[in-house]
Amino acid sequence: MYEFFIASSEYLMPVYSFVFMFLFLRHFEKGDIIQRVFVSIFFALMMWTLTGAILLGAHLI
Repeated sequence: MYEFFIASSEYLMPVYSFVFMFLFLRHFEKGDIIQRVFVSIFFALMMWTLTGAILLGAHLI
C-alpha cells in the first residue's frame, strides 16, 4: 500500500501540477496559450523534481 502511494504520487505529480498551474494562469489571462503551456510544463517538472527529492530523502532516512 505504501509503495503504491509512492509510485503513484511520483508519476501523477507532474499531471496534477500541470493542470493546477494551467488553470491558475488562466485566472490571470496574461500571455497566450503557448506561454501558459510552457510555464505549466516547467512548474510540473519542478514539482516532480521536488517530489522525487522528498521521496528519496524519505527512503534514505
